[in-house]
Amino acid sequence: MQEQIQQQRTSAAAVWSLVLGILSLFCLGPLTGIPAIICGHISRNNVRTSQGHLTGEGMALAGLILGYITTVGFVLYIAAVAIFGVFGNTVRGKLGGAVIELEESSSSKDAALEETSEDWLKDLDEDGER
Repeated sequence: MQEQIQQQRTSAAAVWSLVLGILSLFCLGPLTGIPAIICGHISRNNVRTSQGHLTGEGMALAGLILGYITTVGFVLYIAAVAIFGVFGNTVRGKLGGAVIELEESSSSKDAALEETSEDWLKDLDEDGER
């Protein structure tokens, strides 16, 4: 009887998923993150159904994770820019008003403190206890 040697190959889609995921993390964001996600899902499915002929499920998973991280991060960044870009003037206006109120209240407190200290010094001079 002849034994068949089963040769395992690494899934090309797994390699692509990892490469695209790394690129998405460092320079191209969702332009390579979305293809990394697609290749990762395809590769994991192929590895599972290959009955041991294909390997690379770990690489596919790493590419998937990197692709999801960069794509979700990009979407959150765009949402934050859109929210603060649209409502930024309102937020800045409210914060600006609060800062002005603090400055006004601070200057009135400073004036009251100076007046109180001058009165205290006058009282000390009148009592002769300096």
